[in-house]
Amino acid sequence: MRTVFLVAAVILAIATPIAVFAVRNDQRTVLWHVVQLCVADQVENGRPRPCALVDLKDGTRGGYVVLDDPFSRSQYLVMPTRQLSGIESPEIAENDAPNYWEDAWRSRSFVTRRLRTSLPRDGVGLAVNSSFDRSQDQLHIHVDCLQPDVRQLLDAHVGEIGTTWKQLAFDLEGRRYWSRRVEGADLLGVNPFRLLAEWVNRTGGVMWKETLVVAGVKLSDHHDGFVLLADAADPAHGARGHGESLLDHSCSLVKS
Repeated sequence: MRTVFLVAAVILAIATPIAVFAVRNDQRTVLWHVVQLCVADQVENGRPRPCALVDLKDGTRGGYVVLDDPFSRSQYLVMPTRQLSGIESPEIAENDAPNYWEDAWRSRSFVTRRLRTSLPRDGVGLAVNSSFDRSQDQLHIHVDCLQPDVRQLLDAHVGEIGTTWKQLAFDLEGRRYWSRRVEGADLLGVNPFRLLAEWVNRTGGVMWKETLVVAGVKLSDHHDGFVLLADAADPAHGARGHGESLLDHSCSLVKS
């Protein structure tokens, strides 16, 4: 629901005819219209308004934008500059797909800049919600602080998380996520969407039910790495695939 308020704030901030038309006619594509506005401003005027960044070094097919969430202390959204509905879009798991997760991980610098302090890698999380639990049909990765209890549990159990998907032995925010680890200081050459899609296809699942979270960690050998967390929506039992709940939009890790 927070994305709804973000969209409203963006519309009020830019107040363009295109944005007003989008709100009146198709509220679920407002973020896509915002992406187009940001790209147009970057190309025509050399600025990314209303976004914080427009990166077109790989063209619009591989580009992305970074959008500030004014209703959060520290959250940003990273979105592709082409129209992709969400986690179920097959293009994001293709072999030559742009790695939007690496773009999102680099964009954590906007979070630290806004907080005016550095964050440890295990204090940052990235999340994409399932199609059941989103208000917008434009792929967007939430970038923010991790919930303190999530951070503590992952730190305590990181040695139990292997390189293949396995269900955690403990709950995170009331859900028993599936997890696997990835080694490295960044996500260059590693596309979490593809890793999830391969596993989901192999186990007979469907991507549109999935939520995916990527958390920075220090592995048990003290090397840098990431933990990937996935959960399938099951609305009949109250599970909506809301990985964003593992993020802390008040960033209590950093004192005011």
